Amino acid sequence: MSDSNLASDDEKKDSAPMLLKKVLNQHILQAIQIYDVDSNYDLDNSDKNHELIHENQSYTPTTLLALACEFVDKGRRLKAIDFQGISLSRRYKPLETAGFEIIPNSNSPTAKDLFHLVRKKHILKAIKKFNDGTSNEFGPSTQYDLIHENLPYPPKAILGIACAEMKGGRLLRPDDFSGGEKSECFKTLKREGFKIKAKLKDKDYKIEIGKLYPVPTIVSLLKKLWQTKRPKSENKYKIFEDLNDHLNEYALFQPYGPSWAASPWNQKTWIREDGENLFSKVNKRKFWLYAPGEKARLWRDCWERKEIILLWDEISNLNDFSSKEEIGNALEKVNNENKKRVNAALALWEFANVMRPGDVIIAKQGRSTYLGYGIVTGDYIFNDQVEEGYHVRKVDWKKHGKWEDPVGPFALKTLTDITNLETSS
Repeated sequence: MSDSNLASDDEKKDSAPMLLKKVLNQHILQAIQIYDVDSNYDLDNSDKNHELIHENQSYTPTTLLALACEFVDKGRRLKAIDFQGISLSRRYKPLETAGFEIIPNSNSPTAKDLFHLVRKKHILKAIKKFNDGTSNEFGPSTQYDLIHENLPYPPKAILGIACAEMKGGRLLRPDDFSGGEKSECFKTLKREGFKIKAKLKDKDYKIEIGKLYPVPTIVSLLKKLWQTKRPKSENKYKIFEDLNDHLNEYALFQPYGPSWAASPWNQKTWIREDGENLFSKVNKRKFWLYAPGEKARLWRDCWERKEIILLWDEISNLNDFSSKEEIGNALEKVNNENKKRVNAALALWEFANVMRPGDVIIAKQGRSTYLGYGIVTGDYIFNDQVEEGYHVRKVDWKKHGKWEDPVGPFALKTLTDITNLETSS
């Protein structure tokens, strides 16, 4: 047998993220037994602003976690390279789940140090205190809102208060940190499952939100808007063709989020008085053929997590793109040799903007095998806190197994709209 066919012991063992999921209280206690408090470990410098206290002794959390991984099944002692790409907040989760508490090791920790320790429970306490009138130096938000139970809150104020809710924390001041779409503040709030939405401003479009318009008036308003604030993508002009099919109807402009979700060029923002979408084709249930990763390796995760998962993790939140061309450009930037980026851009665009709750997902493997089917139950979600598969939607999977299609073959694409496909299978 050649050396190339031999795997080292480390290669046979699980990856660092998999090992971290296995860490239990007993493994951490075993690590404490072998931890030499007088030694300088390589990982100490990567995590020098926090500490784990156990029986009045201080330990560096990341170092302790690295040692604990040696005691799990198929485990090994982790090295600095194993933690690359794993944020401190993600490292601390196994320790916290096992019952240990991480605290700042400074009397005046920075905002960034505290953000690593903020959890959903702290933010919920902050929202309650904000509602109760807790004193703070933050003013009202100007551009974005944190949405909780359909109510808007100032994101910076909530996070600033939340940082005082943990052991060793403190109430932050406005000049301690910044807000904004790409700020650590917003990343922290989103990491813990909270939504941040841009404030909607009627004057940006000169179209009143919630006002019922005759469709001919909508056409007139959009044409004026086209002249004064023309969108980057010409394909948005297609909405005029679709509006011509509804000239005897009425609709109101109802954004459902920031960016493209607040654009009048987005067909989903135009709603009839009865709450249904103006465009009948948007309301029509679609059928999608879906390949859950290479050799269907994601199918088990999809079934157990009740999700449909797309794997283009190098592409950021799809709600930030206003066309499939923009997604294609982003794909080209990360890999200009990707010959399938047109299909990838279409799949990502349709996944976020065309697919809707009620659509049917048919999972498949290869060119002729069905794996199961389910009903889409939620809107598009971007979650970059998981190991892989940042682009997801919730699905109520109804059935799984293996069925061969004698007609075939299937398309090889990850996601295919087969609503209008004629088949006898």
